[in-house]
Amino acid sequence: MSDYVGAILAAGRGRRMGTLGEQYPKPLLPVANQPLIGHHLQTLRRLGISQVYVVVGHEASQIAGALKDGVDYGVSITYVEQGAPLGSAHAVGRLAPYIDGPFVLLLGDYYFSAPELARLLQRARASGGSAMAAKREPDRQALCEACALDLDAEGRILRIVEKPKVPTSDMKGCGIYALRPEFFDAVRRTPRTALRDEYELTIAIDLYVQAGHPLYAEEVIEWDMNFTRPVDILRCNLAWLEEHGRRELVGANVHLAPGTQLEQVIIGDDVLVAEPSALREIVVFRGVQMRGGNHMERALVTPAGLISCPEV
Repeated sequence: MSDYVGAILAAGRGRRMGTLGEQYPKPLLPVANQPLIGHHLQTLRRLGISQVYVVVGHEASQIAGALKDGVDYGVSITYVEQGAPLGSAHAVGRLAPYIDGPFVLLLGDYYFSAPELARLLQRARASGGSAMAAKREPDRQALCEACALDLDAEGRILRIVEKPKVPTSDMKGCGIYALRPEFFDAVRRTPRTALRDEYELTIAIDLYVQAGHPLYAEEVIEWDMNFTRPVDILRCNLAWLEEHGRRELVGANVHLAPGTQLEQVIIGDDVLVAEPSALREIVVFRGVQMRGGNHMERALVTPAGLISCPEV
């Protein structure tokens, strides 16, 4: 068993998801036919973590209904209400009464592939401090829309810059952290931002660093995806297929009409495709009933309708 507990921030509202964000909390959006947050729980379990705290807010009952007590994932879940939606650092602060030791923090709207994630905890333990997952980002524009890290020669983080106009390194900070409980002190000192009037996690992390606490970057992320817009769901699922060398993934209790063609498609459980169809670069959500013959590509198909994603 690990000396760490797990924590997942799952309270946010997906405003840029449009109507999809009203129907589904982002942590329940599907990746390879299971909810995004389910992958997080499996990751924590593989790290030897059995106690997990999930901060909920928007559609909390949906999340609790899907995950229940966590037994299906081999963990025990305690749900913590965020209350007022005052930002990611505020959500972390709600965990302070429950956590008095080291913890792994994950963002509930962020998917990642990190086969060697255990190195993150190894780095934190070896240093006696904290560690943050990272990856090298060759795309300068992508880095300008993310979180850039300035490091010393040992990988210790000197500065964190959210959405830098001119990045000074190619190292991107990612939404997985192995933290000491002293981090809650930085959270308590975090001011509201002028732009969004929220308490932001990146600012809390930078305050933690500037206070002299050791925080190291560990380059463990192979690829990742923030769930911001509907197209991100499609991109993430297509990347998962590519990573696993598959052309399709079909769930349980699925009926496909004879002659249906699938190319880079993920179909959830309990789906009916009643007429021969040609589907390319499609994610079909659980429970969809497709009655007419369809020739479609680059889209999400939900029980409420079709969401086209031509920009994938």
